[in-house]
Amino acid sequence: QDRMTPPSDYTHIAFSTHDQDVARDGKGEYSPYTQSLAGHLRRANELPLRRIFELTATDVRDATSNQQRPRTYGDLDSRAMLDGRLADPPVAAQPPPAPAAPVAQGDAPPTAEQVEVQAWNGVKSAGIAAGYRAYLTEYPGGRFAKFARIELARLEATPSAARGGEPASPAPSPVVKPAPPPAVAPAAQPAAPPVQVALAPVTATPQRVVPPGVSKLVPVAGRTYHYRITDRTLSRTRDLVRTVTSVDGERLVFGNGSRIEDARGRLLSFVATSPSDFEQIEPPAGWASLLPDAPTPPPAGWTGRDGLALTMDPPKRRTGTVTVGALTVEAIQVTWEGRGQWPGDLATGANYAVRIDVSIDPLSRRVLHMSTSINAPTSGLIGFRNSSEETVLVTGP
Repeated sequence: QDRMTPPSDYTHIAFSTHDQDVARDGKGEYSPYTQSLAGHLRRANELPLRRIFELTATDVRDATSNQQRPRTYGDLDSRAMLDGRLADPPVAAQPPPAPAAPVAQGDAPPTAEQVEVQAWNGVKSAGIAAGYRAYLTEYPGGRFAKFARIELARLEATPSAARGGEPASPAPSPVVKPAPPPAVAPAAQPAAPPVQVALAPVTATPQRVVPPGVSKLVPVAGRTYHYRITDRTLSRTRDLVRTVTSVDGERLVFGNGSRIEDARGRLLSFVATSPSDFEQIEPPAGWASLLPDAPTPPPAGWTGRDGLALTMDPPKRRTGTVTVGALTVEAIQVTWEGRGQWPGDLATGANYAVRIDVSIDPLSRRVLHMSTSINAPTSGLIGFRNSSEETVLVTGP
């Protein structure tokens, strides 16, 4: 066929394949092009039209081993959305800065919080395993305990020389807190003395705060998590790799800042990089919100990044084990069921049955395995938007 020339400005013409070629029908009910385009159109409320067709072309080339290569022509504004508006440029969410250490004022004695913060600053500056053990002995539930365990696990995974050549001698002693000055009139008292931290050497057989093996999943700078996502509806597999680029105060930063979490795995900001259910229907506070000790509980309802409006029943939890490479990890296994509706289904009342089965490591707060299914038993378009997906953490660090 001859290539069609756009008749006027601001036009977008899309072909399912390139000039002088015939599009493939595929093996399923719909052709690769139709199936992919229908899936990406779910995100028409967040993606510009040109981006939707770019993603579709990539999917089709992958599905046909580059034998079918879709083409588009025209000069449509790259920000134009399906509803005619122009998309705003993405703005990365700015998480709150890490809290500064409180400082004792005037002649008042230091508070317990000030003592802990200054103790933590001393431990962090020393950067050795003995310091983190001493902090955890004194503050097992402290505000920095999560990061102390992360850093301790990292140091224990390295040779002794890398940990600063700590000697093997007496048992560790707790962090020393200064006694408050006598209670007399403030005007007669000198300024409170600075808080000092005493660090004892580590024993030859230190107690591990993080169990062996599981510590290898704890997020530290440079650690990579490799997920394999299988779309069982399209019989297609894709890889998703997340790398911790920094552990900044009480924040975990992944990649170039596309994902930021706090110390307990709560999602602070996120830009999805794949059309998978694993990323598109993730709860606002992240999958770690399904853990029983999560600071932010999972919501009863929210709208996914692909436009699917979800209404979920309370999650059901149990304990079990999951194998990740050579590791066997004790995990919290959660079954979460509910319903979902796409924007176009609100008028017809079509409901999609949603089921999520996910296993999460409670220490590292990482997803180890997930299975999702979205089915439309009451919709006249049964099979058109159904989804069945499995996500597996195939290799740890």
